[in-house]
Amino acid sequence: MKKILIYPAIAIALLSLTNCNKDYDPGPAPEETPGNYTLDGAMAALMVQPKTVTIDAAAGGTFTGNSGTRYEIPPSAFLTSSGAVVTGNVDVTVAEYTNKADMLFSGVFPVSGDEPLLSGGEVMVQPMQAGQPLQMAAGKPFKANLPMPGTDATGMTLFTGTRGNGRVDWKPVEPGLGPDNAIAWIGDTVGITSTFAGYANADRFMTNPNYQKFTVVVNSGSPSFSRDSFLVFAVYDKYNAVWPIQGNNGTGTNYNEHHVPDIPVHFVAFGVIKGNFYGGTLGATPQTGKTYTVNVTKMTPQQAKDLVRTL
Repeated sequence: MKKILIYPAIAIALLSLTNCNKDYDPGPAPEETPGNYTLDGAMAALMVQPKTVTIDAAAGGTFTGNSGTRYEIPPSAFLTSSGAVVTGNVDVTVAEYTNKADMLFSGVFPVSGDEPLLSGGEVMVQPMQAGQPLQMAAGKPFKANLPMPGTDATGMTLFTGTRGNGRVDWKPVEPGLGPDNAIAWIGDTVGITSTFAGYANADRFMTNPNYQKFTVVVNSGSPSFSRDSFLVFAVYDKYNAVWPIQGNNGTGTNYNEHHVPDIPVHFVAFGVIKGNFYGGTLGATPQTGKTYTVNVTKMTPQQAKDLVRTL
């Protein structure tokens, strides 16, 4: 019988290896390092930044907003809350929401009541003097000419908006107010004319939308989160429109929806988990009874906005 000899050094090494395999315990996976983001803070950082200019109320003036929108203010166009004509310097703050990313992250959705709108561009015009908001005088509308390449503004009319509960609600301007409250479409420029200071929008309602009932699920992988820590939207692929899904009935990480039509959209979800920002999208054509899972991964808020901008 042959004897197998194991030299002492090799025996010690084998014994050491066996003991290591037996005793090694990796322990629980390390928890994710907490970040510094909050959802409110991220949203505030991504909102459209307004621009304020000072003009002589008696003379009026023209100027350009941050998006390249050109504004025209006629002479003696401002009134106080009591109806007196304003003189002296006036601070005019303007902001433009021309694309889906700006609308989404600024809470200026093209929505009227509970109906989605198709937008040709949104603006905010707020004149102030000595900290007091001013009104536009009758027959003295402001004009905003928005560069909107590729926009089909056929059938769009003027909507005005009021902000409340974190969003702007749009109402169509009553017909019959004439050219002082109207929408013009010339080439790649959408013109808004309005005697209402505040939010103004070139919009139209959808034609016979076929709304679907479905569920969107947000999947973060292993990190757990509460349902209220994420925001979920439907971004229309072929239109300048965003519909907020967050706030509808649902449980856990499920978001139930019943007011998005069967047209191509991207579901967008983003939120904060333990101080880290997560986001993701999923393209789909919604169908009743279906469930759509949006996988979210860690990213910066700016990366999330850039992602929406490409949709």
